[in-house]
Amino acid sequence: MTRSAFLWFALAGCFGSGPTPSPSTAKTIFTAPAPQPNDVCNTSSFIGPVGLFSTMGYAITLPYSPRDSNCGGGTSSGTAVEVTEFALDGSTPNGSMVMNGMAGAADNGSPPPVIVAGQAGPLFAYANPNGGGATVLGPSNTPLMFDTIGQNATVVGLALDPGSPTLYVGAVPTSGGGSTDSDPASPNFPNNGFNMANDGSGALAPIPLPPVSGSLTHVGLPSFDCGLLHDCFTHNMTDLFFLSLPPTPGAYRAGVMDMSFSDPTALNQIDTVSDAGLGSMATVVGLAADDQHLVYAFSNPPQPGCWIFDREIGSTGSSSMMVFASSQLSCMGLAIDSSASFIYFTIVSPVEPQDCGGCQPVIHGDGLGRVSLPPGGNNFESRAFGLTSDFAGPRRVLINGGMIFAVDPLTVVSIPSDALAGAHDFNP
Repeated sequence: MTRSAFLWFALAGCFGSGPTPSPSTAKTIFTAPAPQPNDVCNTSSFIGPVGLFSTMGYAITLPYSPRDSNCGGGTSSGTAVEVTEFALDGSTPNGSMVMNGMAGAADNGSPPPVIVAGQAGPLFAYANPNGGGATVLGPSNTPLMFDTIGQNATVVGLALDPGSPTLYVGAVPTSGGGSTDSDPASPNFPNNGFNMANDGSGALAPIPLPPVSGSLTHVGLPSFDCGLLHDCFTHNMTDLFFLSLPPTPGAYRAGVMDMSFSDPTALNQIDTVSDAGLGSMATVVGLAADDQHLVYAFSNPPQPGCWIFDREIGSTGSSSMMVFASSQLSCMGLAIDSSASFIYFTIVSPVEPQDCGGCQPVIHGDGLGRVSLPPGGNNFESRAFGLTSDFAGPRRVLINGGMIFAVDPLTVVSIPSDALAGAHDFNP
């Protein structure tokens, strides 16, 4: 599994060969640090959680060991976890370091970190290996002590209240995070399945900013259903949303939860997602909101099957509408464009790694898709990227300032939202 084919795409500033945006409309925004040529197995890293705000982006890069004839896969031991900032105009593709060695060497038992970006820069939660695995909030390294689950907690969601200096944190008891191969952003994913260790009963608590040490008093005790999300939360200007596990397995696929920033103790289940029509192994792969719509996606990447739902904000009863369903395509990531006209998602497929005889398939990013939001119908448009490297291609999509930011394991690239207009490269 090599980096060269993908680096060609990144440096060219476009999405490789095929019917793709031209270099004049695609731009490389950020690339993961290159490994040392003489020690690729122990110095490789990929782009983990990403947060965008205004003109800046922030990424947590995580270590991994390529799965090929020379390396054995898993978490590499020689690369520290880093938090890096980069300009969204593409002027700093190498980024600048905010924090180095954030979580030591990302031990196999460390829970995955979470990041959120705001006016004052990034906030990120991680397990501090020097503190016995206790969870801390960076960059201030403030310990997080939850009144119900203590300090050995896995943070599954971070959300900044747009109207006050308050950070909301969701967490579950730490049960181990496994290798970084279990991270859906890893080039090796889904090696031996996945285990983000971010589902289950936990706590939701506010943190006044700037943070200070002390016990966090919960405003809710939900059971989080995070699936393959780095961050279980999404929000608009007034409310925070997430999906929850049913109280009885099989009762329904997921609950849709709503917390008002004006009354955070009023945590309500506003809808449920039925199992009907979903694949038996479908898990949450996308969640996004604006002031009019809440959207969520289910899939079992890289296997075929993608189901996307929309719920109109403020509606009552079970009003989630399936706006896209495909038994041919697998999908990951989800975003709503600034004009609330489209839902964007990535299209992925399995590919057998090169130079790795007998390895399990990894995820290949085939391209981007979008579907119209109600009441505009479900017009499906798609753009193939034509990349050839094993794990290249987008697995996440973010929207900021009218631009699409497509994220694959090694690079963040921007393209204008109209790059998909009239394109039909995939058959749903």
